[in-house]
Amino acid sequence: MVVYCCDAFSDEFRMSVTVAKGSVELLSPAAKIWPLLGDTEQVNRWMGQAPFKMKPIDVANKSGARYLVESKESFFSMDHEASPFEWENERYLKAVRKMIGSPFRTITLLVKLEPGKATDGTRIDVSLEVETRSALTKPLAVIAANRYVQRYVELAKQVDAFAREQSE
Repeated sequence: MVVYCCDAFSDEFRMSVTVAKGSVELLSPAAKIWPLLGDTEQVNRWMGQAPFKMKPIDVANKSGARYLVESKESFFSMDHEASPFEWENERYLKAVRKMIGSPFRTITLLVKLEPGKATDGTRIDVSLEVETRSALTKPLAVIAANRYVQRYVELAKQVDAFAREQSE
């Protein structure tokens, strides 16, 4: 597994973006691991994320979001607008969260599943991009993004082991 962080700066807003990436080679085919990794609510629980409440957003809201999600991580509000996820079965999942009242402006998760090196195996690439509201919160974004990606890669390994046990 390789996890690294890089920076990009928006010329328009001068806001800092942190991207953490990781990958892992699994022995199970995508068809066996997708039902588990594609269930984002279950993944959130397995990753130890705080419980959340969802409230419908007024239809007059033009953002495209359908729900306001209320959540808290450590000392920070992680409230965000929940827009529909973009996904293709057994191929990729993309979730963009527009944060409200958080030190972060947006959080974008991208998980790609591709054929792996092993016969019937799957390679998973995970990327978490965090745009901060202030340069002061950039160190927090770096730590949080890398931690999330590392935990996701470890979870993918556990899902792979479970899928292989079920196949036996």
